[in-house]
Amino acid sequence: MSHKTPQGGDSLPKIVLVGNSNVGKSSITTYLLKGVHSYVGKIGKHPGTTLKIRPLVMPQNYEIVDMPGLGYMASKGRGLTKHVWDIIIHYLEQNAKLVRMAFIVVSIENFRRNVEKWEVVQIPIDMEMTEFLRELGIPFKIIANKIDKIPLLAVKDNLAMIAEKMQVPPSDIFPVSAKLGKGLKEVKDFVGSFFK
Repeated sequence: MSHKTPQGGDSLPKIVLVGNSNVGKSSITTYLLKGVHSYVGKIGKHPGTTLKIRPLVMPQNYEIVDMPGLGYMASKGRGLTKHVWDIIIHYLEQNAKLVRMAFIVVSIENFRRNVEKWEVVQIPIDMEMTEFLRELGIPFKIIANKIDKIPLLAVKDNLAMIAEKMQVPPSDIFPVSAKLGKGLKEVKDFVGSFFK
C-alpha cells in the first residue's frame, strides 16, 4: 500500500534534513539510508545539486526527507532560489505535525564566516530556519558537518558559536564528517530511537 500523495503530503512520520546548499545533506541522507535505498539524490560539489524534495520510505514506516539547499545558488539564479525556499517552507508547514525531527545541517567550516558576513544585514538562513521550526513546533537538532576541514581547536570554538547563535544546548549538535563517516553512526542511532 502506498502512502504517497503529491508533495509528500502523506501520513508517515518524517525525519527531515534542511540546510544551506552544499553542506552535505544528501551525503548524510545517503548514510542514513545505507542498506535500504541505494540512491537518494545527486551529490555534487556545487550548490543546487538537489533541487527536489526527496521523501524515502523506510522499512519501519517513516520517511527520511532530503531537502534542496537553502540560500543563493549562483548557477541557478535568484528566481529559482526563492522558488526552492518557498517549496521547503510550504512542505514544512503542510507536514509540521508529521515531522518527528528536523536536522539543520550546517558547514562547521563556513558557519562563522556566513554569520559574520550576513548577521549585520539580515538573519542568516540557518538561524532563520531555527526560528521557523520553533514557530511550527517542529523539534530539531543541528548536524555540524565537515569537521575534517578545520583543526580540532577550531571545531570546539565553532561548535560553541553554533550553539550560541542557533540558541541550542551543545548536546543538540552532532559534529560529523560525512566525507569520512565520522559521527554519522550517532545520528543514525538517534533517528532509529524514534522508530524502535
